[in-house]
Amino acid sequence: MKFQSAISTDNEWQTACDACLEQLADREGYNLGFISDRFQADFSAIVEVFKKHTGIDTWVGSVGLGIIGPSQEVYEQGAISVLLGQFPEDSFRLIPSIDCDPKAFVESEQDWITRHNAYLAVVHGDPMNPSTQETIQKLSDELATGFLVGGLSSAADESTAQFSGVEMADGLSGVLFSSEVEVGSGLTQGCSPISDYLTVTKCDKNMMFSLDNQPALDVYKEIVGAPYNEDLNLAVNSIFFGLPIKSHDSRDYLVRNIVGIALPIKCWPLVITCKKVNR
Repeated sequence: MKFQSAISTDNEWQTACDACLEQLADREGYNLGFISDRFQADFSAIVEVFKKHTGIDTWVGSVGLGIIGPSQEVYEQGAISVLLGQFPEDSFRLIPSIDCDPKAFVESEQDWITRHNAYLAVVHGDPMNPSTQETIQKLSDELATGFLVGGLSSAADESTAQFSGVEMADGLSGVLFSSEVEVGSGLTQGCSPISDYLTVTKCDKNMMFSLDNQPALDVYKEIVGAPYNEDLNLAVNSIFFGLPIKSHDSRDYLVRNIVGIALPIKCWPLVITCKKVNR
């Protein structure tokens, strides 16, 4: 297997495409492309450009507000990031758009999944689809290892386009790999922990009333400090909750946004959400 990647920034997607292609000097022998960009209205056109100039027909990806590439992260401007991969023949299958139940996809590929011991999927999900979290869990349950990595689409105008062979607007999509493809995985987020682990000692669904047996808001304000204590609107847009991942031996965590502070309630709970996690 071999890989090659590129990233470019420009407010014109055609110019960004040209800049990426200049970085991809070696285009021979690759059979799968990954792509992410901020040009959601032109996503399909961008993929067609890379198909034509790389010779790769199979692409997966999604739009994002933040784009990451070789040694660079890009926010608040046009950007395209691509990764070309050369994988063993017949070692992957595209996952088409799954709106709710992945059983039909798994059944259609069951023979390949069994013969190739398919064990890992890279997926992109629509944060606006209320079934996305349930679909991720169902797909994980349908696979022998249940090992999924990936992230949620994001766009300024909620046009959360994905690409898996064709462009799609919602659901879950991506690529499923066989055991021939050796993968080392890790969790990356644009956040750093600012406290030790805390225990949620009282909650109601996504409303937290107490942390370590103390009022949740008091604990939160003590941790974040000034100037956030004087401006909680600033705090909820800058400070997030990290939920530890079960069975991991490293300090990996899932980021969850704070969407509000419920008033008036005696304990003043913090309210977190699972919908907006693109950090």
